[in-house]
Amino acid sequence: MNHNCHYFNQSECLSCEGLGVGLAKWRTKSLDEIQALLPSAHWSEATLCSSAFGSRNKAKFAVGGTILEPKLGRFTSSGEVVDLKDCSLYSPAIKNIIPSLYQWISDYKLHPYDVSLKSGELKTIIVVEGIDDSLMIRFVVRSKESLDRLQKLAKSIAMTRPQDVVSMNLQPQAKAILEGDEEIVLSELSTLRLSYNNITLKLPTQSFVQTNHEIASKLYLKAKQWTRDISGNILELFCGIGGFSSHLIQDNRKVVGIELSASAIEAAKSSVPGASFIAMDAWEYLKTSEAFDLIVVNPPRRGLGKDICQKILQLKPKYLLYSSCNPQTFAADLNLLGYKISRIEAFEMFPLTNHWEVLALLTLQD
Repeated sequence: MNHNCHYFNQSECLSCEGLGVGLAKWRTKSLDEIQALLPSAHWSEATLCSSAFGSRNKAKFAVGGTILEPKLGRFTSSGEVVDLKDCSLYSPAIKNIIPSLYQWISDYKLHPYDVSLKSGELKTIIVVEGIDDSLMIRFVVRSKESLDRLQKLAKSIAMTRPQDVVSMNLQPQAKAILEGDEEIVLSELSTLRLSYNNITLKLPTQSFVQTNHEIASKLYLKAKQWTRDISGNILELFCGIGGFSSHLIQDNRKVVGIELSASAIEAAKSSVPGASFIAMDAWEYLKTSEAFDLIVVNPPRRGLGKDICQKILQLKPKYLLYSSCNPQTFAADLNLLGYKISRIEAFEMFPLTNHWEVLALLTLQD
């Protein structure tokens, strides 16, 4: 495929750095850097995305312009919004809904928020693709000023797309924060159905989901393959809606998932009956946790940190399965843990960027 982007060529968006050197060269360069950061003789061949363009099943559109001429794209350093409606990274389902987003802003008078003037309402639109042509569409706004109009919009969407989840998120602060704490679901459905390797999970509005469905499916499947012969009980920290846990269930194996988000835990409980899920802070749980044979961790970009690593070391699980979106913090955690790498592989979660997911099976050293 010819990876050509006029936004990149015109320097309007340089997020896909790999476009400047070519996909093959960029992959080699990125992987060399990751392997230098995490040296090991056990690196497997990287899992690559089948197509860089069309690979993203989640989009975060910064909103700018006016209700008559809205812009959907990304913020520049000056606070302006660069319109990226024709970005090739989005999946076909997301690209198909983009014209409607523009129309809804105008028709329902959803005034774009102006960062410099601190006026307006609509800050961001977040779209996630689910199964059966379903979408989750979240409108991040400054206040409830547009609530009535968004309720009418949600009813209108339901007439042609009853499978969609529509919500309003309140983010009143004049800061670069993606979303706020309060969410109002406007549709009949409150969770989006996702499918990974024929396992159906439910996604609440404020829960984490991987951006690349194809690679996420392969990541979860690899975790299952690597741990198939590990007997005993499993603990997953930062389990979210149960992506890893749902793939690790076997006969005579106890699986426990820990996640701070109560809504994510409720979704996991309803989707993955073969595991136990607890809404709790990971560190608080580890303070009184029983021993586990395998602990699975999928932390945010900041990594596990010293405190959680120390608690894991006190439990001394024979194996750790670490899924990292930040090789730098993974390297720091690995140094704290002192476990040895038995298997390690990179996954092209964000093609054309230097952001890779790394999965590693770690073994307790004698």
